[in-house]
Amino acid sequence: MTEESSGTSTGTRDAAYLRKLLEELSGSTRARETHDGDRIGRYDVEGEIARGGMGVILEAHDREVRRRVAMKVLQEREGESDELESQRASRFLEEAQVTGQLEHPGIVPVHELGLDGDGRLFFTMRLVN
Repeated sequence: MTEESSGTSTGTRDAAYLRKLLEELSGSTRARETHDGDRIGRYDVEGEIARGGMGVILEAHDREVRRRVAMKVLQEREGESDELESQRASRFLEEAQVTGQLEHPGIVPVHELGLDGDGRLFFTMRLVN
């Protein structure tokens, strides 16, 4: 079975897709908004909720819709090769996209996918207490 037909999330095809998606996100108005201390675009960051191997979950307030959200930001790793960084970004995007397509009462909906002013991937979702 080839990588293309197996549906794996690494490889040349996925690297090209990732570059294209990042270019599209970079061109959006939201992506150009800066990460200014406790503010990422339209979100006021209120604090960290949790930290995992791939990302940091922040509690934030969406100023446009006036609601509290959870924001997952892809964690940066110093000294990481471009290939590993690309693979992690691809898995992060896949998580956001797959979760965003699911509709079930037990699955938290994704609201937005974007880049902060520092070029880090993030997605927002409903905040669950």
